[in-house]
Amino acid sequence: MESSERQVKFDTEDGWTIHGSLHLPGGASAEERAPGALLLHGAGHDRDAFTSFVYPGMAQLLNSQGVAVLRIDWRGRGESIGSQEYHSFTESQKANIRHDVQAALNFMAEQPQIDSDRIAVFAEEVSSEWAVTGTAGDPRVKALSMLSGRLSESARDLLAANNRLPIQCVVSKEDKAGFEAMSSIYSRSESPESEFRVYENMGMGTTMFTVWRYKYPDKKGVDFLAKSQGVDTEKIGLVPRDPGDEKPIEEVICNWIALRLKSLGRVKEVSFKSEDGWMIYGNLRIPENIDAETRVPGVVLLHSGWSDRYIFHDLEILFAKHGIAVVNIDWRGRGKSREKGNYFSLAREERDRAYLDAKGAVNVLAEQSQVDPTKLAILGTYLGAKFAVMAALGDTRIGALVMLSGYIPSAKERDEIAGAHFPILFIGSRGFAPVTNAISDLYDLTKDKGSEVWIYDGGAVGYQLFETDEGLEERMVKWVKSRLTRRLKD
Repeated sequence: MESSERQVKFDTEDGWTIHGSLHLPGGASAEERAPGALLLHGAGHDRDAFTSFVYPGMAQLLNSQGVAVLRIDWRGRGESIGSQEYHSFTESQKANIRHDVQAALNFMAEQPQIDSDRIAVFAEEVSSEWAVTGTAGDPRVKALSMLSGRLSESARDLLAANNRLPIQCVVSKEDKAGFEAMSSIYSRSESPESEFRVYENMGMGTTMFTVWRYKYPDKKGVDFLAKSQGVDTEKIGLVPRDPGDEKPIEEVICNWIALRLKSLGRVKEVSFKSEDGWMIYGNLRIPENIDAETRVPGVVLLHSGWSDRYIFHDLEILFAKHGIAVVNIDWRGRGKSREKGNYFSLAREERDRAYLDAKGAVNVLAEQSQVDPTKLAILGTYLGAKFAVMAALGDTRIGALVMLSGYIPSAKERDEIAGAHFPILFIGSRGFAPVTNAISDLYDLTKDKGSEVWIYDGGAVGYQLFETDEGLEERMVKWVKSRLTRRLKD
């Protein structure tokens, strides 16, 4: 299915009408939502800087990788000039361009074919300032790419406050203002996915795309000038040159954006009936940065009794980034899975059968064509840990289990866990002593299977431990991945 383009317009919160072009990749739909990228031109350009009549522009390159694109004329430029051209704006009027960015993000989020949780922003030169101020604190934005960026100190401080956001900084060496800003931003970023690319003698902004093409002209470009424009290309020394491993600058940028967004995985809501008739809802997130033949491991996430699936939003994404598929459910009586009542209003026997919801989630995960059904794990918190154990015992598809602030098992459950065929990661805190003592005992019973126990000081329980140790989620994911990978070798 081919990509499509349509002209759009929307209003900002301060009343400016913004015009743009929305490009949807082939196959994008409400069921298969695509990640999205917002493209912001510089002061000397408009949205047409991102298209080309000779080579694919950024919009086309991103579409070809399954990324939806919105390119806009921000206020004062292109079709969004309105009553005043940008070059006559005061500094305070320029600062209001952040509203155009915010409105564009909202517009993208409203499109049923776009995954509002996977958006990147690309900015050229001065628009880098509004890319930062317009996206500050917006959790929908998962990556930021800047070309020859110019940034105020306040904008730099905003980025420093969100230093885990992946940032791509691209600049030409002779652009001293851009080089200073980009190197400053990159040096303060703590994201391992951030990158700093420096070119030499390439100019500034999207003009760098053209300069690169003249430095490394290919036969297509040379033929265009010679045959369509009548240029004596040999006379001016314009002959095809092999760039080696180096790619056109716009391709480098688009590849980075697509990789960041697709690494977050494609998510959709799923529903299924448990063995005893409960309709259970959850998220299915499948990694996208895999080839068609690869089948990935998978994990089921089970929240605690007082929570729902959304508590695991960040963890869900983190698993996908590490190449692990996820089913993250609301088990019976919680979140959206309440058709028969609230969990705590149910009879004890009904509550105790929530492990059937976990078993159903494992089956859903195993049925996915991209998932290896023999390499699955379950992660549960407190009551969710109890249901995780009950669902996992005896299921040969399970290769690892995580108990985050587990529970106190009965004597029968203790004996069953001791016979588990998979390694278990036990995580607790000293202040939660009775439960932590119980899981430490379980560790002693299962350490010969490769189990581990991580005990923290203090009394943080469950998800609170993510705040106690900001690196805990990453470590948990790596532990699960290593156990499932080890199982691959076994």
